[in-house]
Amino acid sequence: MSMLMSELSYSNRLRFMHPGEKIFFVFSCIMASLLARSSFVPLAIAILVTIVATKMAKINLRLWLRSLFPAIAFALLSCVLIVSTFDANKQIPIGISLPGIMVAQHTLSRFLGCTSALFFLILTTPIPDITVVLRNLKVPAILLDLLTICYRSIFILMETCEQIRRAQTSRLGYSNYRSSFRSMALLATGLFGRSLTRAHYSGLAMLSRGYESEVRLLTPEYQLSSPRNLIINIMLGALMLACSLILSGGE
Repeated sequence: MSMLMSELSYSNRLRFMHPGEKIFFVFSCIMASLLARSSFVPLAIAILVTIVATKMAKINLRLWLRSLFPAIAFALLSCVLIVSTFDANKQIPIGISLPGIMVAQHTLSRFLGCTSALFFLILTTPIPDITVVLRNLKVPAILLDLLTICYRSIFILMETCEQIRRAQTSRLGYSNYRSSFRSMALLATGLFGRSLTRAHYSGLAMLSRGYESEVRLLTPEYQLSSPRNLIINIMLGALMLACSLILSGGE
């Protein structure tokens, strides 16, 4: 899944749009979702981001929903815990509280708005482009290096996991339940050691290529959109924030 998301960030229709504009749009969506006390604003933002991702960026709707599914499933599980109550003095100790339902509803709507915006940025903007914008915003270099290295380590981990699993499958390691559990245990233990080794070799490779205190990445030169599109982007972000504040003040 990580490889698919990386491929989408390089192949979507908004790939060569200035990353600063996309980051501004995402930041506006997140702030509007967090400031709103009404569930309507975050849900509207989630729908808006989905439309932009599928219609403008040309990301397949099924792939978009597939990318969001693990995060949404985790949020739903959390909401189940929020609405649940426990009272040992009652005949049925486990129940559902009305205030918990309201809190869960608002929490889930905020989560959908913020997560949709973040996934839009991830699926339309490669990590090197994001780090360039953050570097221009004077984010400390050590944090950007950690971001780049962690991003690279994810793919090292996934590649190592796939290699071990492929080798186990070719040796009938998942032919029955007993061998499957044994193979999964061996996969977990072997994955940790091999990942550390791969990470160590990656560090040596960086040092051999002159790494000193900052990771330098080559990125294409971007130009801002036309003044008309730029103004529309700014007005859209301001409108979302204004709606969020107005609806928040009304409650």
